[in-house]
Amino acid sequence: MASGLWVLGAVVVAGLAWVFGSIGLRITGWLTMTVSLVLFASALGNGVAGLLGCLVAVALFLGGVVLWLAGHWLAAFKEHYYLSTVAQRILTRVGRGRLDPTRHWGVRVHLKRGR
Repeated sequence: MASGLWVLGAVVVAGLAWVFGSIGLRITGWLTMTVSLVLFASALGNGVAGLLGCLVAVALFLGGVVLWLAGHWLAAFKEHYYLSTVAQRILTRVGRGRLDPTRHWGVRVHLKRGR
């Protein structure tokens, strides 16, 4: 009985991640980037502690960019088109397109215009 509940819980979590994962990753990425910029601005001019704060802020900013890109990758994987031209350009050019979830399709899919 208990193992069945674990399987049910795993299925529910996977379903929620599939449905809400892309928007959650993109929002979390934007929030992380915003917080890192505020941290960076507040850490400037504080000597050695400020330098450490700036390094932490840069690491947080890069993490936010990765989260934002992961959200766009998941959305492109699910919807078969990109929601952002910036994300499309990054994902199609990094690693010679190996990160592009739309590669090897029979018909080339582009960003929808005029939603």
